[in-house]
Amino acid sequence: MWKLDPAVLSLAPWSPSMADLAIECPHAFHRKYIAKEAEVEAKGDAASIGTLVHRILEWTLRTNQPMGLDAAFKHAFEALEPPYEVYLQARTYRDAIKDFLVGIDRYKEKFKVAQSFTEYKLALTPEFTRGEYSGKESRRPLVRGIADYLVITESGSVAIFDHKTGAVKPISMYGSQELVYNVCIDAMLPGVKYTRLGIHYVGADPNTGGGRTVWAPEYPVEAVRTHLRQKLVDYLNRAAQAAQGDAPHKSWRCNYCGYRSVCPLHRQQAQAGGG
Repeated sequence: MWKLDPAVLSLAPWSPSMADLAIECPHAFHRKYIAKEAEVEAKGDAASIGTLVHRILEWTLRTNQPMGLDAAFKHAFEALEPPYEVYLQARTYRDAIKDFLVGIDRYKEKFKVAQSFTEYKLALTPEFTRGEYSGKESRRPLVRGIADYLVITESGSVAIFDHKTGAVKPISMYGSQELVYNVCIDAMLPGVKYTRLGIHYVGADPNTGGGRTVWAPEYPVEAVRTHLRQKLVDYLNRAAQAAQGDAPHKSWRCNYCGYRSVCPLHRQQAQAGGG
């Protein structure tokens, strides 16, 4: 039986980004998840562009009444009301999104995809069974997340796609998503035999195969239930232990932190520089 630190359960439900933040900077974690303070730093246009692109991909990929690409762009502009310059920048992703849609059609045909889902909610109980994404109190999930897009083949393989609009990064940087998504899929979708995470970099240059998806290893369900479950437990235990502190940590991620301007570490540096 996997041994979870009691603090893991008291702080649940976890998400990959929540656990990452606890390990990377306990101070930012405390502000966001314990004190529940709103972020101070305003989100840049990149976040707005990412939201538009995610919604467009969702609407064009959905199983029921999918939208055409240009209709999805029009709907995004009308429904989300972004600044016009943000909308224009999102339009620069049009050809890349079209390529992905064409590639998915080929993927479905080649691997005989039986089902597909957009914005699929994942939730896992402490017993590693299917959980309720929005479960309250005693029914709170251990971990949860939302898969941007996933497909299930007739042979029982699941491919999970996570869309990113930023620069290409090593697949190892998404290890927490890989753990959470793969273990959740095993609980959520009985009969799955293999599971795999792919990071789809929407705006990146195509790779040698003509696509923009970087793949993590594929795992048979037996490895998910042993190796990955243990890794997830170890990871959550480490995150919960780190969350007990409140010390700020300095790293390259500080530049993207919504609490930087109120961070004691950066305040001290600013005061020292000004002196």
